[in-house]
Amino acid sequence: MTSIHHMAGQVSAAKHVVFVHGLGGHYLETWMGGAQRDAFWPEWLCDDVPGLCIWSIEYDSASVSGTDRGMQFQDLAENVFDAFLLHEDILSKEIILIGHSLGGLIIKQMMRLASDRSARSEARVLLCRVTGVAFLGTPHAGSDISSLGNRLLLRLLMGVAGRRPTFVSAYLFRNSADLRNLNVWYRQWTFSNPINHLILGEGKRTPWKGMIVKPDSSDPGLNATMTIIPVDHTGICKPVSRDDQIYRAVKNFVATAR
Repeated sequence: MTSIHHMAGQVSAAKHVVFVHGLGGHYLETWMGGAQRDAFWPEWLCDDVPGLCIWSIEYDSASVSGTDRGMQFQDLAENVFDAFLLHEDILSKEIILIGHSLGGLIIKQMMRLASDRSARSEARVLLCRVTGVAFLGTPHAGSDISSLGNRLLLRLLMGVAGRRPTFVSAYLFRNSADLRNLNVWYRQWTFSNPINHLILGEGKRTPWKGMIVKPDSSDPGLNATMTIIPVDHTGICKPVSRDDQIYRAVKNFVATAR
């Protein structure tokens, strides 16, 4: 079940920032940064940028499961989309969406659904309210680790326990035609409907897993320059301090996107 959690700031604030975690993520823990990774760094934004309200979306993002393999990606994104449209407090203000990994794909699919269903007044409002989208380590062209995992790795690691990749995990395989189609649509849509983008990619390998999202997959080919940060896939959403390059980039993006 999808839940949208109010995390910081006043609901009456002029600008609402919504965080969307990735595969196997958590609405709070994904965004725990600081030197000890025990600080919910989006709260720093409320301190440093006046007039913000912070939200975090919780949804079923398990990477492996038993007999129940979860929802297909399109169904999962639609569930998040429908839950989002019920939040009048968010829809009534300027919106900035920030997605880590799979969360960025969820955001793109939400915008596609809003465009396809613009006969609904709430969908039209969402399209008008979103002024910025930040992608942090998003696999726009899929992930090598997902491809390997679905062929061998996850089967070896999870087979004894009878667990296997969920449908949404399998969706992320490298060079997926579905992901290409989604990204082509998003590029074309943003060409006609310009919004601000922040694109951060990981520059380090994750221990035992390698590079989760390689630079060519992190770059969606939009009219925005991707910045490679010297951190791994987990670190791309966990700045260690207010001086961290990731935090400074997000803070500046949130403060200036209109």
